[in-house]
Amino acid sequence: MKQISESKIQQEIVMWFNNTYCKLNDKPRLMIFSIPNGLSLELPVAEMRRVLAQMTNLGMKKGASDLMILLPGGKYLKVEVKTEVGVQSDAQKEVQRQCEDLGGKYILVRSLEDFKKKFLSLYQ
Repeated sequence: MKQISESKIQQEIVMWFNNTYCKLNDKPRLMIFSIPNGLSLELPVAEMRRVLAQMTNLGMKKGASDLMILLPGGKYLKVEVKTEVGVQSDAQKEVQRQCEDLGGKYILVRSLEDFKKKFLSLYQ
């Protein structure tokens, strides 16, 4: 069986979530967005360094989760997407610890179905 990429899993999550919780008439209307924490572009080395330095200066954080969901009452959920065999980096584990220490929710998901199960257990 072919493994689905993190990017594809994330796209499936965002599409499902937007179609389920983010329509104009939804009450409450939730919000999901990605957190750019790197580049998947092929650039010359000097240009890559310049762009990454600028992104870092603008607040990019190593280990930041892939997605953030804004919930009613000022709450939020951080979502880290991994494949079936993917593992969190030390920086990602530290971001998870810090998020949870501050009272936030953080989930690691490996598929759209995994996301649905974990999200619904927290949201309903």
